[in-house]
Amino acid sequence: MKFSTKILGTASFGKMLKGLPALGARQALIDSGQIIQNSTKIGYLKEISPEGRSWAKNPEWYLLMKGNAAVLTGPTSKTIPRGKYSKKYEFASINHKRMKNSLVQNVYGTSKVIVQYDKEAAKRANITQFGGESVMVLNPIAGGKQKKLKIKVKARPHLGVAEKFPRMGGKSDSDHILEIFSRVVGNSI
Repeated sequence: MKFSTKILGTASFGKMLKGLPALGARQALIDSGQIIQNSTKIGYLKEISPEGRSWAKNPEWYLLMKGNAAVLTGPTSKTIPRGKYSKKYEFASINHKRMKNSLVQNVYGTSKVIVQYDKEAAKRANITQFGGESVMVLNPIAGGKQKKLKIKVKARPHLGVAEKFPRMGGKSDSDHILEIFSRVVGNSI
């Protein structure tokens, strides 16, 4: 999943950057990408969208799978701690990849920055962002047939620039980004 910041990728914005010192413009893009990454991570931890809306509550199976860890997607261990599958099945695999640690940014020239998940996390990030169907695989503990449960994952929107809501407290992402570029423009005058 790629999230390209519209605020940083417009043609007029690119023209404005050409008039600025390359080093200052590049650093402003890097700093802006970091703002978006930090805001996304905070939104994920606080379970709120860029617009400040709380996420839908997780169903019981999801809480069991995550071991109540807010930032870990996928089972935290093979053991199912409680519920109807707890003594008969275990999770088929453990997922140690934390979504909050896999968000990366790439800066291209001096006209845009792309904030995205790495390939390993992109599919899960897409399901997390928009919701969708997934499969939870359970292996029998004492022999028998593997169980594949079709599950419906609720949307948990976390990607996006917080235009008005101060997800990081104080200011919105857009206000932080505007402040960063205002300093670059101010320093070049």
